[in-house]
Amino acid sequence: MLGTGIASAQDNVNPDAPPNALDAQARIPVDVDHNNLGTPAGNGDLPTIHREIRTPSVSELTAAGVAAPANPLVRSGRDALGRVDTSSVTRGNRADADVVAPVEVCGNAIAAGGDAYSEADCAGSAESTGDVKTDGSHGTLAGNVARAGAAASPQVTGNAVAILANSETRTDADQRAVASGDVTTSGRDGSLSGNIAAVQGAVPAQVTNNALAAGGNSHSSATSSNRADAGGTVLPGGDRAAGGGNVLGAPL
Repeated sequence: MLGTGIASAQDNVNPDAPPNALDAQARIPVDVDHNNLGTPAGNGDLPTIHREIRTPSVSELTAAGVAAPANPLVRSGRDALGRVDTSSVTRGNRADADVVAPVEVCGNAIAAGGDAYSEADCAGSAESTGDVKTDGSHGTLAGNVARAGAAASPQVTGNAVAILANSETRTDADQRAVASGDVTTSGRDGSLSGNIAAVQGAVPAQVTNNALAAGGNSHSSATSSNRADAGGTVLPGGDRAAGGGNVLGAPL
């Protein structure tokens, strides 16, 4: 059985460190397994791949850097800079982006001049959650948030293809991708503050349970489920504000 599960939370790991004005991360776990190829020379499974393509978040780069400095004076200076509160410069404005896209290719049988057979249980998931909280009360152009969350779950499972041979697959597959988090801010008693612009997109994509044959026979007995969620709650505040507490949302 193939099973993977990856979770992430884009929260500050250091409770003493101020929140970052900019944060972004993309994570693409790739799982390729139980794919069988038949040729006139014989039958065998295709290479297995289990790895994650990942960009470090801006907060991780800020906290850790490429490597810890060897000089203790430099290291202590870097740590002190990491604790500097820049909110007076950024005025509590935040930008955050999160992309999750697990890829699953499992339980496919390809017969090219030789018989192929695959039987597999495949399960994969990736989840990234993290809330954004800020405040622009009594400020001008303060506490505004731009947030983008995208979840895609491409899945290619339980397909049988036969050319001058026979192919069969029996596969159960499950795939899930989640990118979510709440956004909370306030522009109370401010001007052009406490506004939220949020884009959320979810794209499940499947190529499953297909049987194709040319000069042979193919059979697919497969079940699959695929779920992609990009959600969260946006909570602005604009009491006694001029041009504050507005929401621009674009679900895709």
